Amino acid sequence: MPAWRPVGAGFVIWVTSSGTGSDAFSASASNGAQADLPCVAGHVGRRAGFVPGGVVMRRRLNWSGVALAAALVLGALSPVGLTPASAEDEPVEVTPISQPGMAVSFDQAGELRLWGDNSIGQLTMPAELDGVAFKQVLLPMDSVVALTATGRVVGWGANPVQLEKIPAVVQAAKVVQIAAGDQHALAVTEDGRVLAWGKTRAFDTPLNVPEGLTDVKQVATYALGAAALKNDGSVVAWGDGGTFNYGVKNVPEGLVATSIAASGAGCYLALTPEGVIESWGDACNVGGWTSGSPRVTTAVRPILKSLATNPFAAIGILPSGKMAFSTTMVNYSPPPAVFDTGEPVLIASGTGNYEMAFVDADRNIHYWNGQNPPGQVPAPIPGEIPADLNGRDITQMVIGNYSGNIDTIPTQVRGGVVIRKLLRAELPKVTGVPAVGSTLTGTPGTFSASPDDVAGQWLANGDPIEGAVTATLTVTSAMAGKAISYRSTASKTGQTTISSTSSSLTVPSAASVKVTAAVGAYGKASAVTVAVAGAAGNVALTIGGRPAGTKALSGGKAVFSIAGTTAPGRHALQATYAGSESFSPGSATGTLTIGKGRSGAVVLKVVKASPKKKGTATVTVATGAGLVKAAGTAQVVLKQGRVTKKVNLRVVNGKAVGRLPKLKKGTWTATVTYLGSTYYLPAKSRAIRFKSK
Repeated sequence: MPAWRPVGAGFVIWVTSSGTGSDAFSASASNGAQADLPCVAGHVGRRAGFVPGGVVMRRRLNWSGVALAAALVLGALSPVGLTPASAEDEPVEVTPISQPGMAVSFDQAGELRLWGDNSIGQLTMPAELDGVAFKQVLLPMDSVVALTATGRVVGWGANPVQLEKIPAVVQAAKVVQIAAGDQHALAVTEDGRVLAWGKTRAFDTPLNVPEGLTDVKQVATYALGAAALKNDGSVVAWGDGGTFNYGVKNVPEGLVATSIAASGAGCYLALTPEGVIESWGDACNVGGWTSGSPRVTTAVRPILKSLATNPFAAIGILPSGKMAFSTTMVNYSPPPAVFDTGEPVLIASGTGNYEMAFVDADRNIHYWNGQNPPGQVPAPIPGEIPADLNGRDITQMVIGNYSGNIDTIPTQVRGGVVIRKLLRAELPKVTGVPAVGSTLTGTPGTFSASPDDVAGQWLANGDPIEGAVTATLTVTSAMAGKAISYRSTASKTGQTTISSTSSSLTVPSAASVKVTAAVGAYGKASAVTVAVAGAAGNVALTIGGRPAGTKALSGGKAVFSIAGTTAPGRHALQATYAGSESFSPGSATGTLTIGKGRSGAVVLKVVKASPKKKGTATVTVATGAGLVKAAGTAQVVLKQGRVTKKVNLRVVNGKAVGRLPKLKKGTWTATVTYLGSTYYLPAKSRAIRFKSK
């Protein structure tokens, strides 16, 4: 087979087939040179493997795709259409620091910087995210959706379908990668699930994640379609519903990929483990590839280490560390001259526009806009890239969609970068029971950018506790009433030292519990007051060991009402405070004294008194409802002139009935005195007058 040399950007390649046996392909250039190319497997309409210039290529061939056949590069051309260098001159293979569309590693995470249109505050980061490390950022229309280094998805701005309002199920998940269109977003969780939110429709969209889809490590999406790359390298696609169907779900059979990208509504690209570009969908704008200085365009799909794409073009990093560029649009503006000689460490493309960018080895950003066809409005401007970003340790770059109406007015395109920087990720944590004598354990916080050292310090009310720098802390009485927290301080050469502090646990103060009670009386309710100075919470009371109830403190006090049925005597009280965040549990004792109560009316009735016959006396002693009935002795006193007679009657259940002595004829005065009991004080009746006859 002849050794082919590049003939410039004007050569033409086509494919013919003998149709028999092992298909024979030929290629021809514009200078008339031709060569047969061996097809090592397959036939037209099938996947084929070719070895042009030592590069194994896999491609689904079909007659309708003119650009397809151009993938069979001529003879000994390199993957980018250049004569191979000699062995001693062969460049060392490079590895990009990050891949477009994927989150950077925890070590590469750091500061998020944004620029461009901020007319409605869509780039203004919420204050609570200041100092937080990020590892991925997306710029859907008029909004920001970002992934923190800890795997939390956050958002802000004013997207038309409110993509910045992250659903609770996404907020609760630990996420490893995100992707978004202008009206939907996807998140890959740590356990390989795909979560979706955005605008719902009556047909299949990226929100209709296939049931049972798991073990995913990356998602890509555009318009109405989506694809997921699984850990085994297989790809699953879905959506692509509605009026237009672009074949997004027609993933090449047997595809094994290391990364995927959405190149518009009808085109998805993938890189295989060998760096081969695979594509599917019915509207791919990837054609010949241009690279080198001077530039050479070839139909070969080069081996790539990294691939970024927009709906109109694609850009890749070659193993040599140079770049390759591809588009089928005649009027797409070519890359600037720096594209030919730049040494990219990462690449980026616009999400729905014409922008391309790369960051070189010196961390300078290079940007261009391919939209400059004759007769159309001026290309949207990128928004001024902050000059201070050049030279920073940029690990990821993204270009957002346009804002405004690009058909009528020039608008700004938003951009963002992640800069490897020492920032906080997981906050420190304190575990244990905050009580005097207990031990608390501090778990250090985490920080992006691999700090050289992380030092710990225990704090009491925000002030360092002297000598408390280990992971554990024994709580002393001096810490009572103070908020204890744990601070981690990270340092790294060349970066600002930063700290993060855990939430605090308050060591309760010793509760001062007091219980007081006024002397009560049987038959009347009494009050017992429990006081816990300055505290809130609940107190329980027992009387003589029996529960008397539980009450909440109000103003540091709780008043218990003791029923009037409590027997007279001295009763032991115990008040127990349950404790709170500010005060430890405590208790106090006291005494409740209940005196004898007053009975109700004492009434005497005399019947049939006479000189010849003994009469009958009936005494009743009234008591309150629910109280013990009166018992004891009632003394009846009978008087006539100087004569006095006394009769004692036994009171049972509040009543006494007894015989009176024979009484001299005439009028007598009678009174009765209830002599009292263990429950009641003595009580006397009113005097009555009766006749003995």
